[in-house]
Amino acid sequence: VVESGSPFYPLPAPSMGATSPITMAGALAQQHAEVLASLVIATAVRPGAPVGYSSRINPIDLRTAVSSWGGPEVGMSGACAAQLAHRLGLPCDSYGLSTSATRLDAQFAYERFANAFVPALAGVDILSGVGTTDSGMAGAFEIAVIDDEIISLLKHVIRGCEVDDDTLAFDVMRDVILGDGVFLGEAHTVAHLRKGALWMPGISARGGAVESGDGGAVARAKSRAEHILETHRVDPLPDDVSRQLDQIMDRARRELVGRQGRRL
Repeated sequence: VVESGSPFYPLPAPSMGATSPITMAGALAQQHAEVLASLVIATAVRPGAPVGYSSRINPIDLRTAVSSWGGPEVGMSGACAAQLAHRLGLPCDSYGLSTSATRLDAQFAYERFANAFVPALAGVDILSGVGTTDSGMAGAFEIAVIDDEIISLLKHVIRGCEVDDDTLAFDVMRDVILGDGVFLGEAHTVAHLRKGALWMPGISARGGAVESGDGGAVARAKSRAEHILETHRVDPLPDDVSRQLDQIMDRARRELVGRQGRRL
């Protein structure tokens, strides 16, 4: 990976109580040491290689000895790893959109949001796990749509509250409160609505906005996924780029397949 020039993100993925200490501090210390060791090796191969920091700490279910990617420790460790990575001046990729649920139910929702929300608040740069469920063993298009909704919500929360003369809106309050008392028609309201003052969901129901019996958020996510698959069109790559990619693939087939054949 390093020799190819691609960014290198080492991925130790210690399991708490199995392949690392069961304590959060111990698991983080071990992961940190393993990441640093990997970066030293990468730098020895190619000085100045682009590298990053990954966190995949996960708890095990002590009743089954199976990794449980829906445990809150995934999000908590991701938040801590983000701070460790940033202390080194590195971007951090944390597994956060994760759950142990085997179906799209309440468990799926609360585990997924908790594990994404905590590292997001800590400033993690990349949240992995989009479109997966059952501890990463399965996936679905409608899950990717739901994750898009979650990510949109997280971005809105993380953006925080901007405070300046315009957002304090003193002049607007003075005019409206002494007038008809309705802010809805004000230019200030429209301008900030367009800037994203309020989070506007894509598949979440809002009161009577969606008819009852429509199947809920999962059904709407599935419908949205089907619509995207049917209608989305990707612009083709420029001809020169396509030719270069074909050349790279042809060279890789000759070198890698030929090398494997000689070994056999």
